[in-house]
Amino acid sequence: EADPDLMAPDNDPAQEMGPDNPGEPSEADIDKSTELKMAAAEAASNGDHAKAIESFTAALKLMPSPLLYAKRAECFLKLKKPNAAMRDCDKALATNPASAEALRSRGSAHRFLGN
Repeated sequence: EADPDLMAPDNDPAQEMGPDNPGEPSEADIDKSTELKMAAAEAASNGDHAKAIESFTAALKLMPSPLLYAKRAECFLKLKKPNAAMRDCDKALATNPASAEALRSRGSAHRFLGN
């Protein structure tokens, strides 16, 4: 019997990631990042996952963190983009191998791909 939760693999170009060695953020970067994270959370709670991804991406480019990658991965899953979600989870887990959110989302992505 077919699995109703399976998703077609997404083959979009890889999403933008934050810098690997971001250096010390300025006060302005911290303020802007906080603003973007709040906008992303609000968009996600309103069901606008594409807009949330845009805001998370902008925040990641200023101040990348495993938690932000995991949150963006959740939005990719909502948009049925399991491969994009896995890339974000892998990026989060490279920095924080114990990230429960990234592990959970990556597991969901694998499940949606039938792995």
